[in-house]
Amino acid sequence: MSSRTKTTPRPRNTVAALTPMDDESNIGESESVKVSVRVRPFDSRETSASLISVLAMNSKNRTVTIFNSLPKENNVITRKKTFQFDHVFWSLDSPDESGGEPVGQAEVYATIGRPLVAHAFNGFNSCLFAYGQTGSGKTYTMMGADPNAIGGADAGVTPRLCLELFQMRERIEAEGHSKWSVEVGYIEVYNERVSDLLAKRKKGSKEEVFVDVREHPTRGVFIEGQELREVSSLDEVLGLIEAGNRVRHTAATKMNDRSSRSHAIFMLLLREERSMQAATGQTITTAGKNSRMNLVDLAGSERVAQSEVVGQQFSEARHINLSLTTLGRVIDMLADMTKNKDSQWSMPPYRESKLTFLLKDSLGGNSKTFMIATVSPSAMNYEETLSTLRYASRARDIVNVTKVNEDPRARRIRELEEQMEQMRKDIQGKDPAYVAELEEKLRLLEAEAQKRAADLQALEREREKNEIREKMLRVTEAERQELLSRAGALERQAIELSRNNEKLLREREEKERRFLEQMRRREAEMENNQERWNTALERERVLVLQLRRDCDFYRVQLDAMESRYGLTVDHMECLVEFLRIFYEKGAASVMNCQMAQLRESEAKWVSSMKALRKDHDNVAVERARLSESLRTMEAKNKELDAANEALAVQLAQVEGEILRLQDRFTNTVSDRDALAEHLQVIEVTKAELEALYNEANKKCEEFERKLNSPPVCTHHSKKFEGEEWDALLHGRPSEMLDVFTNDVSTACRVSKDSVNNVTFALGSLTCEFDVTHDADTTAADIDKRIAEHPFYLMQKLYDNRYGEKKGIDKATDEIKRLERQLQKNVKDVDEKAKKIEEIENQKEELVQENHKQKETNIVLQKKLETNAEIHEKIVKQLHDAIKNNTSLTNTLQNLEKNHKNIERELELVTAEREELAENLRATEDAKAEVERNLESVTAEREELVENLRATEDAKAEVERNLESVTAEREELVENLRATEDAKAEVERNLESVTAEREELAENLRATEDAKAEVERNLESVTAEREELVENLRATEDAKAEVERDLESVTAEREELVENLRATEDAKAEVERNLESVTAEREELAENLRATEDAKAEVERNLESVTAEREELAENLRATEDAKAEVERNLESVTAEREELAENLRATEDAKAEVERNLES
Repeated sequence: MSSRTKTTPRPRNTVAALTPMDDESNIGESESVKVSVRVRPFDSRETSASLISVLAMNSKNRTVTIFNSLPKENNVITRKKTFQFDHVFWSLDSPDESGGEPVGQAEVYATIGRPLVAHAFNGFNSCLFAYGQTGSGKTYTMMGADPNAIGGADAGVTPRLCLELFQMRERIEAEGHSKWSVEVGYIEVYNERVSDLLAKRKKGSKEEVFVDVREHPTRGVFIEGQELREVSSLDEVLGLIEAGNRVRHTAATKMNDRSSRSHAIFMLLLREERSMQAATGQTITTAGKNSRMNLVDLAGSERVAQSEVVGQQFSEARHINLSLTTLGRVIDMLADMTKNKDSQWSMPPYRESKLTFLLKDSLGGNSKTFMIATVSPSAMNYEETLSTLRYASRARDIVNVTKVNEDPRARRIRELEEQMEQMRKDIQGKDPAYVAELEEKLRLLEAEAQKRAADLQALEREREKNEIREKMLRVTEAERQELLSRAGALERQAIELSRNNEKLLREREEKERRFLEQMRRREAEMENNQERWNTALERERVLVLQLRRDCDFYRVQLDAMESRYGLTVDHMECLVEFLRIFYEKGAASVMNCQMAQLRESEAKWVSSMKALRKDHDNVAVERARLSESLRTMEAKNKELDAANEALAVQLAQVEGEILRLQDRFTNTVSDRDALAEHLQVIEVTKAELEALYNEANKKCEEFERKLNSPPVCTHHSKKFEGEEWDALLHGRPSEMLDVFTNDVSTACRVSKDSVNNVTFALGSLTCEFDVTHDADTTAADIDKRIAEHPFYLMQKLYDNRYGEKKGIDKATDEIKRLERQLQKNVKDVDEKAKKIEEIENQKEELVQENHKQKETNIVLQKKLETNAEIHEKIVKQLHDAIKNNTSLTNTLQNLEKNHKNIERELELVTAEREELAENLRATEDAKAEVERNLESVTAEREELVENLRATEDAKAEVERNLESVTAEREELVENLRATEDAKAEVERNLESVTAEREELAENLRATEDAKAEVERNLESVTAEREELVENLRATEDAKAEVERDLESVTAEREELVENLRATEDAKAEVERNLESVTAEREELAENLRATEDAKAEVERNLESVTAEREELAENLRATEDAKAEVERNLESVTAEREELAENLRATEDAKAEVERNLES
């Protein structure tokens, strides 16, 4: 077996990781992977099967032997294989072959975990990963039974390691030389995809957040987009581990109740920050060592037949076995390449699996790697145990080249500090001469260390600046992309709204067409039914009349027959009486003859009576038939009456439906117009956002250009005049160069180091020097600043040397006098600013009054829709008047600012303010007159509304009359005529309303005349303003006369006045900048108010949707959702725009602060 540790050149299979520096030769330490094996106890399943152990362990020799007993012809052939490892751990209840006792979690950590902590603080990368089949105890070894149980005996390697890491950090930081920061990351490889377990997720969600694995030429393998959390205590680490475990993929199998279905990697990143004290007392901070620690919990290899997984778990097992197979191939190739330099392999297949790609630096790279293989002692898992031992044995042959991750400059500073500390120890109790020599060397070393530390700190600051610049560029680009995406989304929403609008219009037109078609069909059916019913009714009426005539005829005949029958009966009675009398007299013969006659007559009368009875029966039958026919006709007549009434009701319903359809058509048209206006508002907002985005881009580019522009160096000279300067320059004190350099740096607004090559020519009063400044500042600007600078430090140097002051003293007195005058002017400016503020308050009151007037006009506009256009013109003209007043106020402010040094300006401003107040009062009177006119218009409108109500009552009365249509067609026609008369009456009422509307228009024209009167008043105000301007021109002429008088001042005073003027220009520039910033802020606020007004208008339009549009409700709800999304986007874009403006203002303020610091 080959040697375990050796110092050789780095093998060709290793990969560079972090920037390593350990010694002068930059050659790392070659070290093979440390491999340990841990045998777990039997589980309940193996115990119940009464299986024997196939493993034997010798803890003294650090060997593991595996047995395989095979029956052959009644004999038992035992095969065994022994493997050598760096550490072995026997966890069964009985001792191992050498008598070693079972080991627990604490002994395992002390052997493989504690060295990792020391390596991390020494600047080495390290890795610990557990390998083995599923259920063999990998997660128990790495995390423990409960990761939060730190004090328990079952705590795993990871929580114990984190505890000792923070304890060691406290001990190191207590020494005071360095500070360490700790960051953690937690990822998993699931189904060949890498997800971040610490990424932000929705509360309670287990959604996967995938990240990408990249490789950098110098940084090595890294994870793009990973969430790294800085921690300061063990509790924070445990909380992050618990949070990651909650979203990690685990499942129960037949082999393990809680089997890991993914490979997990817990990362610890350590960074050192060293500090040293300079000779000036300044603390210099530099970067020190850094290291990375990977704690890997691999998912277990498993046989599907044993674990009995199906479905999703089968796919997981397949990906786990494939990644572990690739890991085994990488281990075999690395071991072969280490043993045999002429190996056929040139590069292991790291990229074939995400797991091996992540462990690339740990296997053959810059890392101190520890591997613990966990196995089962049961014969049931013989094949898996043998495979695990083979892989672990092969992994021992892998050689890594480890180096300290430390910047070479920081390493050199650390070495110098160590040398200085050793020298301080050496000089104690030594020879004074030797001590003096060592002290001199010690000072040189301290100077070198401080210089290197300062250079390193400057480089780190430059690096941080570059990182900030890159972050700003990335953020700006991200914001640009986000704004573009939002603009695209707004455009898509606008297109979608347009499509919905067109769809609604098409649907509305289709429904209108269907309604009209249905109405036409109903009208045609009504006309056809009415004609048919009229014909049937007429026919029935004719038939009824005929039946009535027949009934009358038969009734007359019946009466005649009854009268005849009555006469016959009377005659028979007379005959009977005659016979009785004749019989009594005894006239037998006569009686017989008469009896014969009577019998004949009786027979005739009997036959006649029979005929009459027969006719009577026939007449009765016919009468009954006619009565039945009459009743039937009366029933049909009632049915026709009911049908006519139903038709009348249906006609009224159709007319109501027509009116409702007309109202719906009007509402649909108004909704379409509102949607069109909303679309226009969205397009305008989009254009504003694009303009703001372009402006922000320009400012960012300008800021970036200023940051990236390299400094330039220009040559300049300064000539001193006067006898005092001749004495000073010929004396040439030693500190003169430093004093002059400080003066020049103050004048040019640069640092002292930016002024170089300062030389005074012999016998001359001229000094030449070079100035390094930014590219935006020209050489002429530098010359101007030098010429305007009074060189106070040089004057102070002269005063200290020679006492009496001459020409410069006069200039100083003049400066003080001018400063006092400046303070007085500032005081005057403050007083006038207060007066301007009072005028502003009055203006705001007027604006509020105008806003109230606007709200009143809006209410009137809603009440009087027919006069909306004229009312909007009035509001617009009122706004123009307000703008004119505002412009006058702004003019007043500008005049006061331009002539703030003149005392009598205050009186003019007061007079102008009184005149403006008088004009405003006149404007208010005109506004009151307009309000009175509008009140009269409102009263007239109410009268119109009353008339319309009366018309509606008349219409309702007509509809009630229509509902009371009788059965007779003539009455129905008469009612229709009455309806037409009512319609004519309504039209006459509408004509009267039109006349009243014209009268309202006449009143509005009178209102426009009043408005013209207001405009004439404004023209008079404008004329008075022009008169004020003439007065101000006269004031400017006086000011020019004063300036001509000031030009007669001496050359020295002219220079001082020029300096003062430059100061005033700078102040004015600052004020203009403040004004522009204020204007931009007001513009942003105005845009925000406009957006809010648009939002309120849209909401009001949406609230006006009536319940009658039920068929369009679904589409309108979708439109409202889209509108809400657009409003949220607009609000977020507005907030981002304000944030960008705030950032730009902060940047400008920071720049101004830097310039002020440079000037000071």
